[in-house]
Amino acid sequence: MPFCPECRYEYIAGTEECPDCGAKLVDKLPPDPKELEREDEQRVEELRREHNEHLDESPLVCVFDQENDQQGELVRYALASNGIRCWSSAGRLAGGEYGSIYVLQDHLEEAQKVVASLNLGKSGGK
Repeated sequence: MPFCPECRYEYIAGTEECPDCGAKLVDKLPPDPKELEREDEQRVEELRREHNEHLDESPLVCVFDQENDQQGELVRYALASNGIRCWSSAGRLAGGEYGSIYVLQDHLEEAQKVVASLNLGKSGGK
């Protein structure tokens, strides 16, 4: 059965365009952006629980949103080489996007300088 990727409604076979919004129907729905956001929030919460001993010192904040695994490895290596501990929700997420890299808020400014020195484009963000 075809689905509208915008409205997320299912239509009868043979329908090619959404009668509500005009979008071209697809055979399989892409991941729901709201669900992906909830998954990201859950990952951050898991990181917080996992590393709770450090969170008493300072909360985790995003220092870099990676676009692929290689970027993530490079950023984590650079941070570790500069003595900055980091955590990640790295790897391909359900929507084909990649995760983020987090540091303790007390180390954010230093971590941002390290990331900027890598000339990878965007950093920080969530």
